[in-house]
Amino acid sequence: MDYIREFDIRLEREMYYAGEILVGHVVLDTVENFKLRAVRVVLRGKAHAEWKVVISGDRRTVKDDQYFLDDRAIIWGKDVPEGNVPILPRGLHQFPFRFQLPESSLPCSFESKPGYIRYYIKVTVDIPYASPPQGMKYFTIIGPHIDCMDEQYLKPMMGQDKRTTCCLCCEKGPVVLRSQLERSAYVCGESIKLRANIDNQGEEEVRLKVKLVQVNLEFERSGDELQMHFPITIATVPFRIPNSNQQPSIHYEVACEHVEGGIYIGPEFLLGQVYDGSSSQEARETAVLYRPVYVSVLRSSSSVM
Repeated sequence: MDYIREFDIRLEREMYYAGEILVGHVVLDTVENFKLRAVRVVLRGKAHAEWKVVISGDRRTVKDDQYFLDDRAIIWGKDVPEGNVPILPRGLHQFPFRFQLPESSLPCSFESKPGYIRYYIKVTVDIPYASPPQGMKYFTIIGPHIDCMDEQYLKPMMGQDKRTTCCLCCEKGPVVLRSQLERSAYVCGESIKLRANIDNQGEEEVRLKVKLVQVNLEFERSGDELQMHFPITIATVPFRIPNSNQQPSIHYEVACEHVEGGIYIGPEFLLGQVYDGSSSQEARETAVLYRPVYVSVLRSSSSVM
């Protein structure tokens, strides 16, 4: 609008954990006095899923939305349709707001093509005689917090597998692998001590390989499961065990404090430059309006023998 020079939403931080207090303020810089009924602020957390399915030969799109966080506040004026409308004097105004995030384990922010989890602040400037200006500010939820010293994570984890190979009806082996972790939760930079016991009853030499994988699960409305695997690296204690060739798969939780930007960014958060008709073929940088961050484990270049 002509009499609003600046309208912005600013947060104290861009990342929050569940249970923290979200603090920010709305900036309005006006060039003249005008009637303003209220400034409304909404805090929301939204999950959206979108799938392409084929039903009887027809390709359809199935969508589903869920709001698991919805809090509102009026930071200026009153939310009444009748009565005298107050006047906001011209100048620079900053309206503070704060929201208490719930203590429950909020799902962390997530961006992917089939779906996303987003948290945002929506501000509406309620002007009675014009279309109310609106603004949105996205932020990231990191978590949930994991206390690796909690009793449920201090129990040792054990796994066992037995493999027998066949070649032209001749059995080889078997090879029995037993593995154990001291507990099921670790923090960034911590060494994971894995104990492996291999009983090789065959004649061939086998080797042990260990792989850490982060698995993210998404469920369609029909109950089908989509698994996405992300490699995750954590500082481990190197070891050498001869005559082993098994791959133990043990699930564990990692309490991470380090965060990194996500790879996938929704197209609505990419602001490119408009083609001006010039013949220049220089690469044009794309501005990223919002990039979610995820917990990550720092890579360590040093190793302990």
